[in-house]
Amino acid sequence: VWIMSYKNLKKQLLLVKIIASVYILLTLSLIVLLVTNFNLIEGEVQLKYKISTGFLFMLVGIPSIFLAHKGIKKDLNLLDSLNRLR
Repeated sequence: VWIMSYKNLKKQLLLVKIIASVYILLTLSLIVLLVTNFNLIEGEVQLKYKISTGFLFMLVGIPSIFLAHKGIKKDLNLLDSLNRLR
């Protein structure tokens, strides 16, 4: 419902902030899981580097979310300046 509400930019901005924080948290946790594989039985850390193209495509989402946040913020500032002119 919030995604399609173009008239309520504050809710969109809140949604983009929530999505960005969850997305970045998910990406960082995947990086940690891919880089370090902790062996619970022996108690040692084994390094594994297996980053495929799917993970690289996932990294494209971070700049996209940043640009969405920037665009919504720009629209919000434009509407605020137009309201001040009235």
